[in-house]
Amino acid sequence: MFRAALQSGLGLTVAAVLQWLPCPASDVQGEKILLRDGMPFVDVRINGRGPFRMLLDTGTAACMLTPDAARKAGLVYDHRSILTTLAGEKIIPGDSNTHIQVGEASETGVEAVVTELPAVRALDPKADGVLGRSFLGRSAYLIDYGHKRLWLGSDAVRQADRLPVAVTAPESDGRTLLPVRLEPGGRAWRLTLDSGASNLVVDCAERCPPIHEVQPGSRLITFVGERSVVQGLLRHVEVGGHSMPAAEAVLVDSRPSGSGDEGVLPAKWFSAVYVNDKLVRFAAAR
Repeated sequence: MFRAALQSGLGLTVAAVLQWLPCPASDVQGEKILLRDGMPFVDVRINGRGPFRMLLDTGTAACMLTPDAARKAGLVYDHRSILTTLAGEKIIPGDSNTHIQVGEASETGVEAVVTELPAVRALDPKADGVLGRSFLGRSAYLIDYGHKRLWLGSDAVRQADRLPVAVTAPESDGRTLLPVRLEPGGRAWRLTLDSGASNLVVDCAERCPPIHEVQPGSRLITFVGERSVVQGLLRHVEVGGHSMPAAEAVLVDSRPSGSGDEGVLPAKWFSAVYVNDKLVRFAAAR
């Protein structure tokens, strides 16, 4: 889910702690992605129309289109959904039988909902929507930030062996939950791997991890609004048994949802990340 913190003065400090096998030049294919502030966008065809520029967002359940893009794509509304984020809820229309194609990969019967997306368009004024798990969750995918490529399905599986770290990650409501330790000897927090997140976000009404260099007046932006948060520095972040240097984080005074996730981990922290069912592989932090 797209999340970004305002008034951030710390800067993300993540070092390259892992090594991975580079993709040979002759093997760099896949679909091109465009990075905007580290967020990946890809060209998508919807109902045979387009292309539409969409944010790859592994933290969002449904694909999302702006009203103008939905009109151009010929969506036929057949239901309404409640869009829920940390900032609140709103009811939006949707089409449960959308055809979506990225490169040679295509899926039918994909849910797409319609809403204004000012935060996404602030990243890229030409953005038309968000490519969520209603499409991405149907097959393996590999987002390669270093080569600016996306692989889907069997192509992603073939590329995945290049990534050196493998982690078993449970799923909940379609979300991929990575175990992340946020203090030495502490428990593992279940964070959603989120390619639409700019900051590590922890939902904790109590027993929050220790945070340092707190930035006053920070606010969290989501699809439906914004809210006050505590923003600062986590001095210990450990993913898949690998420690990472101090990282900027946001603490939200909110109890974890019933789906089991306790926040989000930005996928853009890594050079590449692969998800196939409950298997996650990743490569050197950027």
